[in-house]
Amino acid sequence: MSLTLTVDGDRWRAHLRSVASATPGLVPVAKGNGYGFSLARLARKAGWLGVDTLAVGTYEELPEVATRFDGDLMVLTPWRPFQPAPDPAVSARVVHTVSRPADLAGLLAAQPGARYVLELATSMRRHGMTAQELWGLAGESGGWLECETARWLAEALVRQGRVDEAAELAKHAVAVAPDEDAYARAAAALAEAAVAEGLGDADLCLARFAEAVELISGEEQIALDLGRTRIAYARALARFGELERARDELEQARDSLAAMGADGLVAAAERELSRLGPPVRAQ
Repeated sequence: MSLTLTVDGDRWRAHLRSVASATPGLVPVAKGNGYGFSLARLARKAGWLGVDTLAVGTYEELPEVATRFDGDLMVLTPWRPFQPAPDPAVSARVVHTVSRPADLAGLLAAQPGARYVLELATSMRRHGMTAQELWGLAGESGGWLECETARWLAEALVRQGRVDEAAELAKHAVAVAPDEDAYARAAAALAEAAVAEGLGDADLCLARFAEAVELISGEEQIALDLGRTRIAYARALARFGELERARDELEQARDSLAAMGADGLVAAAERELSRLGPPVRAQ
């Protein structure tokens, strides 16, 4: 028995546009037969969306998309020592997935300067590193990178309900953040904010967000990070009932991001503003 699927092209494209606009940093995935659309078509569509990165399932799929998408190409299958290096014409665009601590050294030895993401194990337990393993790799770098890794790890662990582990990471980030590095201190503060939000501690959560905003505000070269931090701060404010303060942070984020042409983040700020409803007017 055969099945014919007809796709409403206009609706499909409009949906893709709306999701991409509402999701800054989106990385589309095209693998296998492209869910029936083919890898080639989805690669071209990713370029049409204007995203920076396209993910594929395996290294073998790279040639089919590399000539149809000009941006970075992330491979979701974890790198292994037996994996041949990508074609030299493509290798500079490839972002590898590293799921075991030992493989990071192997990758960098085989391909010096290779770019990579470190994979955190999920409840599915397919592959990936524990939080402790990821933290150990970040600790080898030290400075802002160690604190930034703690921040993102803490947020991921809180979402998984592993607040105690997140708290340990946040505590260590605060301890190692160099006093002279405002960005590292802001990342540590955001890690603490994530833990406090997970615990429902409104005062500590909002205080740490405010601290991070103040620290990043003085760093002109990371203005995008300030916009992202204001949006995250506003979400926390809204969660704890501080709607007008949330609106103020979102409006500041929207205006500064618009001046930089960061349309995706502007859309995110606008979406959060719409969720707050109309402002309360004094009588």
